[in-house]
Amino acid sequence: MADTLASPIRPDHLPPQAQWLAGEGAGSWFTLRIALRNKSLYSMVRTDPKGHIECQGTFMQRKDQISFNIDRPFVITYPSHCARITLLQGGQVFSLVPVPPELTPNILE
Repeated sequence: MADTLASPIRPDHLPPQAQWLAGEGAGSWFTLRIALRNKSLYSMVRTDPKGHIECQGTFMQRKDQISFNIDRPFVITYPSHCARITLLQGGQVFSLVPVPPELTPNILE
């Protein structure tokens, strides 16, 4: 990309694993963690360069993919936004999508 925004200094309150994803004239920090009590779900928080929350949610891997392993190195890449997260790990591309609202209460228990 021609005019991507360089990585700013990480705000102090963001965890070390937060990854910067630069865009054209903009960018966001993405923090991805295992969701509470369910190792097949992921909690994502996207923040602006200063660390203010832009969106957050619980995400799951698409069923037609091999398993993503959050404990191995990965890179958040394009397209990634509040409705989809794209990850690169070990030469594989993974897509995470939001957990449907009607399933969220049952899955997180």
